[in-house]
Amino acid sequence: VVIGGIVQGYELLSKKQNAQTSAWPRSRNTIVSPLVMRPVVHVLDNFAAGGCQSCLRAFAAFPNKPRRHHYVALRTQRDQIDLRSNEVHIFPETSRYSLMSVYRLWRLTRDIGPAILHCYLFKAQVCGLIVRWLRPSTRLIFHESGRIWEREHEPWWEPIIYRWFLRIAARWVDLFIANSQHTLQRLRALPRIASRPGVVVYNSILETVGAPSGEQKREARVALSVPTDAFVFGFAGRLVERKGWRDFVECAKHFRDGHNVCWLLAGDGPGEDLLRTICREQGLDRVRPLGFRQEMASFYRSLDAC
Repeated sequence: VVIGGIVQGYELLSKKQNAQTSAWPRSRNTIVSPLVMRPVVHVLDNFAAGGCQSCLRAFAAFPNKPRRHHYVALRTQRDQIDLRSNEVHIFPETSRYSLMSVYRLWRLTRDIGPAILHCYLFKAQVCGLIVRWLRPSTRLIFHESGRIWEREHEPWWEPIIYRWFLRIAARWVDLFIANSQHTLQRLRALPRIASRPGVVVYNSILETVGAPSGEQKREARVALSVPTDAFVFGFAGRLVERKGWRDFVECAKHFRDGHNVCWLLAGDGPGEDLLRTICREQGLDRVRPLGFRQEMASFYRSLDAC
């Protein structure tokens, strides 16, 4: 789904570019390169584990892509995922506010020639817009993964600034990609974005697990200290309220007594301490917070439902 959706987006850009270039006046000194030949630069704030990063790693692992792809992290952070590609660029800055990342991104696009900037998350979008201003031949994609919705634990002014930024940037954005139809509708409710091209690309499950054998499931459960004869539910995601981890724990309360059921949560985030406190104070010994996990295949193999 990720591959098909992103490729669909690039094809939509290519058709738009071909329609434009067919009407451009040409001189003896003009060479028009089809957009389909341009490299794609995927830009994120960092490569720490998250939904966007997982989608990007799945995309990077896909073989025989029809064009060259570069993968950029604007800053270095601990617990980074491993993108299996020879075209990975991790900038050495550690601050999210460093202007050096903009310069390094501009220099990369200068070195590889006219490119498509595929920007995930707010900082990447800001940097991508600046590069688009500096290099007008660049094509710009904004990938909206839910930031358009207000988030918990954030100042009231942050979503206002973000929506204001999208409205200003819209005229330079060639394509919006959203992680759901609902999110795309939310985007298009903003002035200036309704008329812009947009596609939906759903987030993927990172690992290709398949149906595990009985022995594989047993080994995965033993490694996680989970009863091998239990029915196991799983949750994978950042521990923030909008991801629904509290609903997951609330369900577990109804199976507390007399049910051989176990509940696993893979992920970290602002709610991790609260999760452990709830489990301890309410005696939810069958709810197991596993924290951040670099390798997820064994987690999925251990589950009956996710």
